Amino acid sequence: MSEWQRYLQTAFARPSEPDRARLEALAGARLPDLYWKIVREHQGQVLDADGLVLPDEGEINFGVLLLVLPPDSLSKSDASYTVEECFRHMEDRYPAGLFPFADDTGGNYWAFDFRSDPANPAVVFVDHEETGEDGVSYAAGSFDAFMALAGQA
Repeated sequence: MSEWQRYLQTAFARPSEPDRARLEALAGARLPDLYWKIVREHQGQVLDADGLVLPDEGEINFGVLLLVLPPDSLSKSDASYTVEECFRHMEDRYPAGLFPFADDTGGNYWAFDFRSDPANPAVVFVDHEETGEDGVSYAAGSFDAFMALAGQA
């Protein structure tokens, strides 16, 4: 089974329900419960796992689980790893309905895809070298299935 390891060196406060509500308002949908459980314990950490293999992309690292705390409550360097900052970087380049939750540390994102089923979003990989739909690759039908691929089931 994969292990979570510290990536960002700051000791972060545990996210609260108001943090979840703030992010769900930004996403326009409810975040998966398993995601919220994991991010409450492991935000800012990396998953020590073999890369996930996607048919169109090859092997990709999980990377850093993005921070869910408000960017203005963090240092400038830590704030760059928040969901909100990453969402702002990608919202004009990719289809609406995508919401990042992890950064592969290469400038790409793992994101929820709320477009087809807002109650149970798929997980996609968002390639920073492409724009629009060309930059989006399907990874898993749900966050639970994605975490199983990452060795967390």
